[in-house]
Amino acid sequence: MFNEIKIFDSLIEIKKEEHLLIRNKVVDFAKSLKGKRQSEEYWENERKASNPVKDNIIGKYGEVVANLELRRNLGFPNCKIDFEIREGREKGWNVDLQYSVINSQYPDVHVKTCDEDTHNLTMSFKNDKYSWTFQNQNANGRGGRDSLLEKNDTNELVVFMYVQGVWEDYIPEVRLVALAPWVKIKNLLKDPIIPKYKNIKKCIYLADLIKASNEQ
Repeated sequence: MFNEIKIFDSLIEIKKEEHLLIRNKVVDFAKSLKGKRQSEEYWENERKASNPVKDNIIGKYGEVVANLELRRNLGFPNCKIDFEIREGREKGWNVDLQYSVINSQYPDVHVKTCDEDTHNLTMSFKNDKYSWTFQNQNANGRGGRDSLLEKNDTNELVVFMYVQGVWEDYIPEVRLVALAPWVKIKNLLKDPIIPKYKNIKKCIYLADLIKASNEQ
């Protein structure tokens, strides 16, 4: 199943206690990113992140839940989530879930998470329920590129998540939308429609994932 694009768009069941434990941990993590090169000013000015703390909360929450879901329902081993606070240029683009280190039969997985604000940011077409962004470069043109964009021959996967209401005390809506080999979806990358994000970010839209899945 790791060689095909899989569309799930399935709701993930999370207990309230489980949600609060994850939420509190990722909120603490996001608020601790105070290094010189990971400050809010850096994310806003160079990465063009509209709400850096919230973006980091959404992303890390999606990463934790993706690991839970892949383990529970798809047989992946349990992977330790990286909550290390790095400073300066130590910020890297390592794969999110390094399963191959635990069991070589399982590929490593990158996690992309969106919420309704991502849809608004990329101005997705009305028939697109979700869209996800990839960092192409910093605003100054130097660095900040997701290393995944450089990979042409890899067995790594990308899991696409949707989350909404993470910061609330009630159980949020969390969905596993798709799982896909990077080599089969790299050519689906598009520029955002909003001019100020072009060159800085690339996007993948759900409609394109569905189309590619149907054609494989």
